[in-house]
Amino acid sequence: FSITTSTEAQFQMASFVSVPPASPSIVRSGPASPETLMARRQAVSTLFAKKKKTAPPSSKKIFVKLTKTIPGVGQKNDILSVSPQLFQNKYQRNGSAVRVTEEEVEEEKIEEKNRQFEMLREAEALKDELEQFELNIPKKAGPNGHIFGSVTSKFIMSELKNKFPNKPLDKKYVKVKALQNQDNKDMKHDIKVLGEYKAKISLLKDVEAVVRITVSAES
Repeated sequence: FSITTSTEAQFQMASFVSVPPASPSIVRSGPASPETLMARRQAVSTLFAKKKKTAPPSSKKIFVKLTKTIPGVGQKNDILSVSPQLFQNKYQRNGSAVRVTEEEVEEEKIEEKNRQFEMLREAEALKDELEQFELNIPKKAGPNGHIFGSVTSKFIMSELKNKFPNKPLDKKYVKVKALQNQDNKDMKHDIKVLGEYKAKISLLKDVEAVVRITVSAES
């Protein structure tokens, strides 16, 4: 038989004894250093940044100014209010509009108001001149007073432009609105008989002039 020394016996016994894992312990330390505090803040900021949802695209309207006429949308230089996505995906991409600020929009409004005032002033001054003027149109006519051909609204406007060359009669919105006979009744046709007539001419939206017209026999 073999004899085991006390030291060897202790060693063999120890090899069969399992030692439970040590429980975690809380160690209290002194105040953290500034570097440690900064690192903690950065870690917390990073954590919240990962959890933060991406903000949806802004739905606030922006102002854009058309650089050309777009049928069904607006005329050149018109200012529209559109979404940022529509501007970026369409108007900016094809170069049909540029973005303008709210300050620029206000400036445009003031300029447009001044233009409208100036146009109204010119139209009212022209109205006074036209209503003091009488347009005489000589035409060949038969014994019964019927003229050869007719006097049309287009011809009347042409004659007035010749008589008032420096006036805004060539604008698209200036036109003969109606022709009236001697009874001041609107006619549904051109002038075909010698006599006195009137032409109602639209100079602006709210400004209308009445011009006296005499169609006389050509000598």
